[in-house]
Amino acid sequence: MAGRISGPRTIVARVSTDPLPHGDAPIARRGFLRVAGATAVVGLAGACSKSATQRKPLPSSSAVPTSAAGSSAAPTTTTTPPPSPTGPPDWTALGKGLDGPLLLPDDSGYAAAHQLFNPRFDGLKPQAVAQCASADDVAECVRFAGRYGIPLAPRSGGHSYAGWSAGPGLVIDVRKLAAITGVGRATATVGAGARLVDVYQTLADKGVGIPAGSCPTVGIAGLTLGGGLGVLDRAWGLACDNVVSLQIVTADGEIRTVDAKHDPDLFWACRGGGGGTFGAVTSLRFKTRPAPPVATWYLQWSWSQAAAVLAGWQRWAPSSPDEIWSTVHLSSASSNSLPVVAIAGSYVGHTGDLPGIFAGLIAAIGRDPISNSSEDHSYAEAMLFEAGCGDKTYEQCHLTPAGTVARQAYAASSDIVNRPLSNNGVGALVSAVQKVHDSSPIPDISIALDAAGGAVNRVAPTATAYVHRKSICSIQYIANWYDSTSSSAVQSAAAWPHAVRTSMQPYVSGEAYQNYCDPQITDWQRAYFGANYARLAKIKSRYDPHNVFAHYQGVLPG
Repeated sequence: MAGRISGPRTIVARVSTDPLPHGDAPIARRGFLRVAGATAVVGLAGACSKSATQRKPLPSSSAVPTSAAGSSAAPTTTTTPPPSPTGPPDWTALGKGLDGPLLLPDDSGYAAAHQLFNPRFDGLKPQAVAQCASADDVAECVRFAGRYGIPLAPRSGGHSYAGWSAGPGLVIDVRKLAAITGVGRATATVGAGARLVDVYQTLADKGVGIPAGSCPTVGIAGLTLGGGLGVLDRAWGLACDNVVSLQIVTADGEIRTVDAKHDPDLFWACRGGGGGTFGAVTSLRFKTRPAPPVATWYLQWSWSQAAAVLAGWQRWAPSSPDEIWSTVHLSSASSNSLPVVAIAGSYVGHTGDLPGIFAGLIAAIGRDPISNSSEDHSYAEAMLFEAGCGDKTYEQCHLTPAGTVARQAYAASSDIVNRPLSNNGVGALVSAVQKVHDSSPIPDISIALDAAGGAVNRVAPTATAYVHRKSICSIQYIANWYDSTSSSAVQSAAAWPHAVRTSMQPYVSGEAYQNYCDPQITDWQRAYFGANYARLAKIKSRYDPHNVFAHYQGVLPG
């Protein structure tokens, strides 16, 4: 399948003597600079930054993580006493009842099976990992966990920001449920464990697409259940807005197909209520659209203009055409002596339209960029490019060892911005990056502001569980570290995102994106779900009264 990602290329560049980051500079996995060739066509979508998989219950003895080692937090206690366990779990019986393998700690495949994308959570060792081969396997695991009182952790892609797709009990791993079927001009059915790069490629082969995230290795279910921000959402809506129906195993072990007419409350909750909360999703049926040409583009300014860039972009972005998605990145990772400020994005159309669109942006900023690059792509090629795989084949854009995408240690947090940041708010973001660049041992941080609006905001806040429908952008605070990073720097990196979020609260809404889950957010009910939380709690009471699907920031029955 090598070479299948193809499309016309037109490159327009104006590069000053102020150098762009080079490939040998530290690259942040989330919100990182991706340089393609000597013309420096760069994508800034933030590979792997749009996702969080289905989450996990944890024992009451756990605590909110305060170290980079990444222990996870305990679920809040249930409101209804669960059934008493019937005795020690009979893992042998469960294994015999599954079509897929059940891996226990002494099994040879367990070491790889228990790992998440983020090595920060390698210390989480579940009692067993069930690599489910069917919805019936998932149902059997749910019934088994209920019978023995075992914590459940549904896992789609294993990219949960807080490690909530691992845990001390039974991991329901649905990554084998990756079939993509019934692909047509109207809909397509996607297995919950399908990786995003495979979803994009398979749909593109049929001439269609859906809006979703940018991380190539994330599982489609977790991304969608939390909302599903992505580079086409202003044009096509969120991933969750494009779900027609889904199959889910609820806490009673029943396999349900839910849509607007069948279990409509549960269907509502699964579109933004978060993964691993209302059940284990096994497949989703999406609305498809003809795959369009997509141009990617990149503009960079001198770091001294960072405040002006932020201020001008937030005035321009909300009223930009729906076909334009844009992101501002402030990054400490640079090959020269200064941090980086850049705006990049995607456009459903061709590069020939971009100069007229950029004129308004540049006028709002009041300064010309020092570089201006754009490139035409097919839909599939653009999705690879935004995933940071512009220089890779489709096969290479998979996790090692099958591909060349490596696991990455990081910490992150987020904010939702509902009105333009004040000058003080803009200054606080710039100062946060400058401070790390000047004196911090943290090797690699960035702040990404992703434009909202367009089709996302034309959906009412109560139409789905995803409540953030009045925002102008989201902010993601990201810190990365590596094998060579000192332990003290790792501790600083792990603490940095939430500390910056805390400092930004006077300037933002207090809301946060539920897929960028941060266990240190204490008012998470309001931050993630706002006024929709009360309805979510009632739905939780109906479908999971004993809180079988529990995690630290999961909706409680109520």
